[in-house]
Order: sequence, then C-alpha cells, then structure tokens
Amino acid sequence: MISEQGAALHPPNRRSVAVIGAGVSGLAAAKCLLDEGLRYVTQHTTVAIAADESASSAANVARLIAMGAVNVVNIKLMKSGFVEALDIAAVCRANHIQLMIGAMMESRLAISAAAHFVAGLGGFRFVDLDTPMLLADDPFIGGYEQRGGIYDVSGVKSGLGIERR
Repeated sequence: MISEQGAALHPPNRRSVAVIGAGVSGLAAAKCLLDEGLRYVTQHTTVAIAADESASSAANVARLIAMGAVNVVNIKLMKSGFVEALDIAAVCRANHIQLMIGAMMESRLAISAAAHFVAGLGGFRFVDLDTPMLLADDPFIGGYEQRGGIYDVSGVKSGLGIERR
C-alpha cells in the first residue's frame, strides 16, 4: 500500500517497513507509519483506540477519523489550547467519535481548567486528570473536589477557584 505521503507500507502482521520517497522527510514517513498502524489496530480490535499525541489539532483529528484510525480522541488542553480543543470536540461530535480529556504532568491549576472545560462542554466518556496526585508538591489548592473518579466543580464561586498554597 502506498500512502499519500509516499511511504510504502507493508501489513503490520509482518515487519513494517517504510521506504522514503522523493520529497518525503523521515519524520513524515514515520508519522504515516504510526497513523497506518493506528488504523490497522482500530480495524482489527473491539477495544477503543484513542488518538493521544496525534490529537493536537482539529485538522489532525479529522484526518485520523477519515482514515478510520481512531474511535476515541484524547484532548489535552495544554497541547491544543482552549479554542483548538473546542474545534477538536466539534469534529469528534460531528463524526460520532468518543471524547476523552487527558493531561501531561500538570498541576491542579491546569487540571482545574480541564475539569471546568469538561463540565461546561459535556459529553466526555473518559477522564484522565490524575497528574496532580503524582506531584510531590503541587503549589495550588482548590478548583475542584475529587472523590474517586468524580471531579466536582460545583463549589467554585468564580474563575477556576484556584489559590496558591
């Protein structure tokens, strides 16, 4: 199979090999292989497959959805920003793709923003906002109350409800 980027792809049930064509950078070919790998896995399993690092823009997400490469998209606000995250969510909703909110290694400040984003927008099937629990010293308090897998923002009076520790 030849991708639009010009890399020759062999079925993933054998060793995958990319042959770089004229005008195609190694990075573009590697990305093409990863996207094709996502598509192969998605089409051969019943487990939900999420776009994670690939979901940094609505254009990338639309391309992955059109390929049939994913059935869940993980939005990370610190990668995409709020405006692009809204566009990503709109693309997912228009294509009936499940939404997930995730984070990188972020403090309670960023996680509070993500929790408020999810509460305001709704429709998120998966929530992975546990990174403040991994920090030795989070400089912030407030923003939300966490009870198990529930992030409650109803007690916030204004803004994100965050204060310095």
